[in-house]
Amino acid sequence: MEAFVRRHLSRVSRSGEWLAEIDGLRFVAILLVVVFHCEPYVFGNPGTSSLPGWDLVHHVAERGWIGVPLFFVISGFILALPFVRSHAGMRRPLALRRYYHRRLVRLEPPYVICLLVFLVYKVLISGSPWHSLQEQFPHFLASATYTHGLVYQSHSTINNVAWTLEIEVQFYLAAPFLCQVFRISNTWMRRLLLGGLLLAFSLMAGHLGGEWRRHLPGHLSYFLAGLLLADLYVHTLPNLQVPELACDLIGVIAWATAIGMEVSWPRPLVILLAYVATLQGRVLRRWAGHLWIATIGGMCYSIYLYHNLFIGWGRSLFGTDSDSYWAPLQLVGLLGIVLLGSIVCFVLFERPFMKMGLPKDQELPKRRIP
Repeated sequence: MEAFVRRHLSRVSRSGEWLAEIDGLRFVAILLVVVFHCEPYVFGNPGTSSLPGWDLVHHVAERGWIGVPLFFVISGFILALPFVRSHAGMRRPLALRRYYHRRLVRLEPPYVICLLVFLVYKVLISGSPWHSLQEQFPHFLASATYTHGLVYQSHSTINNVAWTLEIEVQFYLAAPFLCQVFRISNTWMRRLLLGGLLLAFSLMAGHLGGEWRRHLPGHLSYFLAGLLLADLYVHTLPNLQVPELACDLIGVIAWATAIGMEVSWPRPLVILLAYVATLQGRVLRRWAGHLWIATIGGMCYSIYLYHNLFIGWGRSLFGTDSDSYWAPLQLVGLLGIVLLGSIVCFVLFERPFMKMGLPKDQELPKRRIP
């Protein structure tokens, strides 16, 4: 079963290395996002409060937007990791041309395909297809070039979740320059600089207007937390002498704090602590690295792009007016539809571009545990 899943459903790594636990962290992030977008349709009945534990599920669903910052930290980690290893002498320097080409080939085709699917869908279901196409096509072009927020000062009308991808692309462009911090050989000086920038941008984000929150400066603290995580992952975590069960306990507390906290400025550091504890704990690390958890997490890009479409289809199937005892099954049903539909989209529209240009013997990456 593992060989089948990894050959046909797993994310393909161009480095030939599969960090299963990182995909497990992606699973947590995408689950929170999807449940957050299910929340208006599943938790509306006041009678659901009588269900044991349902209030807690509802609270987590309302806070599911934190999945986006979780993704930003992971992106910072993934993009910084080769730069950390390069400056540590563990691999050859990463050519900028190769870096940007990899981002373009890996992410742009599935994204444009998704926008085309959404555009065609919106045009077909509209009462006036030609008028709808004329109206939506400029938004399609702006979304495809990651400039919708800059041009229209609003979320994409083609796929409203694309605003986060525009921020991701801004970070992709800036990452090679931010990662020059890893040229600093003094460990404490390097980490103090990263930590200081992280806190400065985190405090600044609370004072930025709505326009800036749609762009990189409003979220840079999370990406910087990812850079710091990459530094720790390479230089500190392999030799960290902390009991695994203690890391599990710290991780559970950090996860609960990150999701429940109302004060925003410490959140990047709390997420960083939750990630470190998960990677170092016994139970949390095994859970995050579980085959199915990591495999679904590896599909997060497709799930993120298409989940709102599948939630809408699921609503038409399950309805929204239900009694309290139907609500948990309704939520499970919506999550199941999102998962099944996203698997199809991943296999058809995303995974082929992961494999593009790779030798066949690299399609089953080596599983690596930190």
